[in-house]
Amino acid sequence: MAGHGSRYLLLRERAIAALVLFGDTERAATSIGIPSRTFRGWMLRDDFMAAVQELRQQVKAGALVQITGMMNEAIESIRTEARNATKSADRIRAWRSLLEFEQRMSHEELRSRVDEMERQIAGLQSGRNGVTVNGSVITNVTVAPAAFTGFLADIQPITIEHQSSESQP
Repeated sequence: MAGHGSRYLLLRERAIAALVLFGDTERAATSIGIPSRTFRGWMLRDDFMAAVQELRQQVKAGALVQITGMMNEAIESIRTEARNATKSADRIRAWRSLLEFEQRMSHEELRSRVDEMERQIAGLQSGRNGVTVNGSVITNVTVAPAAFTGFLADIQPITIEHQSSESQP
């Protein structure tokens, strides 16, 4: 079967892209013109699923870059409004929006860190994996409750209160 490998590789690449695009085995198989059974068989292969995961990560990374760019533009627009608004109330609202956004981002980053720590602790408790610290794998970790409570206290949301000069006596 001369050329069989190259046909498989071509279809494999199309199948990977179709699965990422459609997220559904049947639709992906139909879109590239192969039987669903063949497609499901490919999905049992580690190399195939690794390539699907890699493409998904690339798509997510590309989307993240675009979203980050749009967020930066939006933030710059709000900054411009905060600097140039003729009414002080508009400037205050713009600055408040920026501060609230920054607070939300900080809180989400900390929440993500806590989630990762909880995942690692669960892995340690179950004996499935260790934690890498400075290149060394640690398989037994004890976290003092007071230290963890202190960490959680640090991630509590900050409340921003504002009183306009009009409401003061």
